Amino acid sequence: MQEQATAWLREVHDWYNKHEAFINQKSINDITGRSWYKHLH
Repeated sequence: MQEQATAWLREVHDWYNKHEAFINQKSINDITGRSWYKHLH
């Protein structure tokens, strides 16, 4: 069980590092005040 948890955490960590630039591209909508993620393409 411990090995599965460690593997899962490693995968989440690797996924976060791969997509960190996108995850951190969050803005606030001036009209609604809600946050959203910029589409980089």
